Amino acid sequence: MKIEQLSVQEIKANPTELVRSMLFSCRARRPGHSVGMSTVPWKRYLLYLMAFFYTGAGLMHFIQPDYYARIMPPFFPPAWVGPLVILSGLAEIVLGLALLFKRTRRLAAWGIIALLLAVFPANIYHYTSGGAGMDIPGWVLLIRLPLQGLLIYWAYVYTRPDCCKS
Repeated sequence: MKIEQLSVQEIKANPTELVRSMLFSCRARRPGHSVGMSTVPWKRYLLYLMAFFYTGAGLMHFIQPDYYARIMPPFFPPAWVGPLVILSGLAEIVLGLALLFKRTRRLAAWGIIALLLAVFPANIYHYTSGGAGMDIPGWVLLIRLPLQGLLIYWAYVYTRPDCCKS
């Protein structure tokens, strides 16, 4: 259902429908007319925020590599830890910047989803190891796990072909 078709009663009865219709408001409003990001300005702002977030997080892999090395699960050989930290940081920078360009946006969003799935074992280890020797409350580490799903969904919004028109 399109956002402009929702009544106040429907929104009160089912607020998740409002959120769903807002996130997927790229649907055509009339035949032959696709609504791209240029007509949904908050999607553009969220896209820039996501690009900034991943580029910044990637840079942190180079600024504080020891932090990321400490949360690597122990099943990785010690010789792999440093290169994996650098590789994941580089991937975040490249994918974050690729979000800014129409031609690479959808592929970058899929890449971010893959990256989030790839680093999820590190988040699990960070939680189950009691913070990997860091002074981080357990509840913060626990909240981080489902937050990964929200980050995946945020990237998924930009994988849709009609969301990348501008």
